[in-house]
Amino acid sequence: MNYSKSAGVVIGTAILLSPLFALAAVQTSSTSCPTLARTLARGAKGADVKALQQFLVAQGFLTSESTTGYFGALTEAAVQKFQASQSVVSSGTPATTGYGAVGPKTRKAIGLACANTSSSPTPVYTPKSAPPSTLQPQCPLVALPTGQACTGTWKEVKDTKGCTASWQCGQ
Repeated sequence: MNYSKSAGVVIGTAILLSPLFALAAVQTSSTSCPTLARTLARGAKGADVKALQQFLVAQGFLTSESTTGYFGALTEAAVQKFQASQSVVSSGTPATTGYGAVGPKTRKAIGLACANTSSSPTPVYTPKSAPPSTLQPQCPLVALPTGQACTGTWKEVKDTKGCTASWQCGQ
């Protein structure tokens, strides 16, 4: 058997198919705007919870392994991060202020976040962890995603502390 020819076929096939896999990954993030009709909080289960989790993954607040359809501690923490990033609420509990629960204000913020997303996929670069910045020691260093695909210009996305949270490709 000619192994170099077989390897060439495998590599060639992988190169041809890689744009399809990349497109599928990008399309997933553009379709992650959930339709939520009820208040969601810890202990909730269902397709709407899974849709919320997929939205939170697309926004960078939750990991993809956490899309289980069960609203647990990880989902609550991700909702809290989203709420703080959108200035919905940034302290309290689900019972007192709604912090960590998805009620009317958070559903509205999710709708606005989805409306502000263009119909074409928008790459977002958010590193897993980073060292602190020397200019702002309270902030992690988030480097500009050079080498990442962007059809427009990279725009800085700041968190509630004024730290760079990520970079988003703008049109």
